[in-house]
Amino acid sequence: MSDKMQLLKQKITGADMTQDALASKIGMNPSTFYRKVKIGVDAFTVGEMRSLANALNLTGKEVKDIFLN
Repeated sequence: MSDKMQLLKQKITGADMTQDALASKIGMNPSTFYRKVKIGVDAFTVGEMRSLANALNLTGKEVKDIFLN
């Protein structure tokens, strides 16, 4: 798993959420979410990235570190 996905998992845990709960919150099937995390950041669409950022209250820097670098 990439460092970016590890950082995403840390943010999920820090938000006191599970991956299942986050997937549901952004309207994604949990198995799809797990698959995309396993594949890596390139698997997420821009809309999904935006939804994840909003659901986790990520800062601009965190969004950049996880999804854009």
